Amino acid sequence: MGGTQRETLLLVLGGGGYRQTILDTAEEVIGENQYAVPADEVLKLAVSSGCTGYDSEFALLARDLSVRLVTLDRELLRAFPEIAVSLDGSIERP
Repeated sequence: MGGTQRETLLLVLGGGGYRQTILDTAEEVIGENQYAVPADEVLKLAVSSGCTGYDSEFALLARDLSVRLVTLDRELLRAFPEIAVSLDGSIERP
């Protein structure tokens, strides 16, 4: 788990003796399910798409993992039609 993720989790957990146990468990569960995307590619994508770096990071990760990016964000849907799909469009109805 990255430093920022750890800090966020500790902030959410607040004080108390149980927080180290929860942090250890979270790191064990998340462990190998972390992915890094190259910062330079994120920045290039942000500039070319007009989206934020944060949004571009998710789009790049989805592309690299060959998965759809399910979102309600209209800007992401517009900028990345080959990757992004609306939440409504991703739900299969009987």
